[in-house]
Amino acid sequence: MRFLRTDFGKVHAATAAFALVNVLLALALKAGLMRGGLYPIAVTVHVVAGFLILPTLLLLPLAFPTHTKIYRAMRAKLLLNRRDLAQKNAPVIAAKTVTMLMALGFVSQTVTALLLRTGLAYRWFPTLDVYAFHTAFVFVLPVLVLLHPILMLLAHRRKTAKGK
Repeated sequence: MRFLRTDFGKVHAATAAFALVNVLLALALKAGLMRGGLYPIAVTVHVVAGFLILPTLLLLPLAFPTHTKIYRAMRAKLLLNRRDLAQKNAPVIAAKTVTMLMALGFVSQTVTALLLRTGLAYRWFPTLDVYAFHTAFVFVLPVLVLLHPILMLLAHRRKTAKGK
């Protein structure tokens, strides 16, 4: 596979695997497809995969000798910059916006899951249904996860030939 040739691609594939497992299990749990003995297993795998998304993305690059290049590539692929806005390249702007929204969604999911797991959600926010807030993203994140590769492929910048 072409995207596994680079260290960034390997980190991205590992993170995407955890994210995909998490989102698919969230959909299955919300739809009530996991019944009986499968439910506790699915919840456990969902929780573990969810908690491994961000550490994998942020800490796995340290295992590679080119970790600074990986972090630079992440920043370049995630953040909008002046060049993107000046070129008015709609696919690039859309791809980076979807990627940022997806990252924000996973961060907010991790925070709400931590609050729920530790019991702090009920102490700190007694009038807010944090569980409903956590599960509401089950409809948004799958759409963003589907849009992400499509928009990234549309936004792929081809390198121009040098000297011409």
